[in-house]
Amino acid sequence: MVLIIEELQQATTPFIKKLVMSYFFAVGELAAVCISFT
Repeated sequence: MVLIIEELQQATTPFIKKLVMSYFFAVGELAAVCISFT
């Protein structure tokens, strides 16, 4: 059972990292747009 959880974590970690990176990128883009308009 623990082995399955570890396998899932190893499989999802790169996906989560990519998701977090794209989230921060989107927030950064939004902040840049807001700053350029003010």
